[in-house]
Amino acid sequence: MSTTISELYLLESIKSFKGLKSNAEKALDQISDSQMHEHPDEESNNVAIIVNI
Repeated sequence: MSTTISELYLLESIKSFKGLKSNAEKALDQISDSQMHEHPDEESNNVAIIVNI
């Protein structure tokens, strides 16, 4: 049974998203809880809002 192009694309997309998720988790591990909820200025959202924690 051969794999179709659409199946290969789906598998590569899933692999890519898993890599992005891993990178995001590593980045979040590097900041403290207080930094996660800190507002840089009045018009900015904090990290917790952006990642919807």
